[in-house]
Amino acid sequence: MSWYDSIHFAAGIIISLALSYIPGLHDRWLALPSDWKRVVLLIALAAASVLLWLARCEWGLIVGGPSCDDGAVAALRGFIEAVIASQAAYAVSPAVRSKP
Repeated sequence: MSWYDSIHFAAGIIISLALSYIPGLHDRWLALPSDWKRVVLLIALAAASVLLWLARCEWGLIVGGPSCDDGAVAALRGFIEAVIASQAAYAVSPAVRSKP
């Protein structure tokens, strides 16, 4: 695993924890139905993966990592890594408890 892969893992963890811990965002997140939560999370992770790929291959902001010739395959791999990391971060997220 390269450091570039670690950036995708970090992005997944940061997005997941931000949705769980940032006060205003957390309240909005809890108000969403569970199926919408999945859609929003997948869109956020896909956007992060595409932005990281653009930063690496188009804008030249990130040095190293996979070859830019891989294109969509590299972005898809980063997306999968971000999804895995966000699911791992879910385990440390605060549990939602119903009030009596």
